[in-house]
Amino acid sequence: MGKGARGKAVKKFKITVNDKTYNVEVGDVRSSPVTVKVNGEEFQVQVEREPVAKPVTITVPLSAIPGPPVSAGEIIAPMPGTVMDIMVRVGDEVKTGQHLCNLEAMKMKSPIRATADGRVIDVRVYDGKSVNYGDVLFVLAVEQD
Repeated sequence: MGKGARGKAVKKFKITVNDKTYNVEVGDVRSSPVTVKVNGEEFQVQVEREPVAKPVTITVPLSAIPGPPVSAGEIIAPMPGTVMDIMVRVGDEVKTGQHLCNLEAMKMKSPIRATADGRVIDVRVYDGKSVNYGDVLFVLAVEQD
């Protein structure tokens, strides 16, 4: 890229229209008018800018976001990540809120906790396993009231 008269970068293109090739140099598009050279012939052009839409923020309660279907004893991954520090094994009794493992995502560890009292009947992950949102990590035999 070269520099234009005002020291701004000039972009160079080869453009083909109807089987004819043109060498095009475009000056700083932030200025007005913009200097454009087509096969060495210089033109001053106006660039029409489309209005930019303003970002809109929508607040939705977390409870309104559907999750994957889960049976009472399934502990699922709340986000994609890597399983670390598994603290339970098949046969262990667990209490609601008990720390089962960590899930690392974007260099942050999040604890995965038991959602009910019960006994671990299946561990479907291992340390270092990558999981996706909604993957089943553990299955508990949940005590029914």
